Amino acid sequence: MKPVERMERMVRGLEEKQNELIRMVAQFDVLQKRVAELSVQAKNDPAAAEQLKAFVNAWTEPDSSGKSLKEQTSDVIAAVRETDRHSKVLKKQLGQPADAAPVPAPAPAERPSRAKAINRRFA
Repeated sequence: MKPVERMERMVRGLEEKQNELIRMVAQFDVLQKRVAELSVQAKNDPAAAEQLKAFVNAWTEPDSSGKSLKEQTSDVIAAVRETDRHSKVLKKQLGQPADAAPVPAPAPAERPSRAKAINRRFA
């Protein structure tokens, strides 16, 4: 395999990872909206207050992975930045525009998203 072909394959792999990370960030956005709704509901609804308390605990307390949701969020953000940096370097070496958007990824296979799993956990 030629070096250019290897680099192009690496760019495609990075773009796939970027798309995956973009989906994860979108899931965090959904989660953030749900937490905002819960905080409003918690003022008048004891069940919503309990759900919000459970989320706050999960946000700060480590889960089975050993990391809190806050730490996991920070890891995802760091991964997005690192992937973006690598992608720009590779694209520059290939002569492609560094700010070109990643190729849209196909819809993921039917698997529960992290946000859906979290919503079920606190529902």
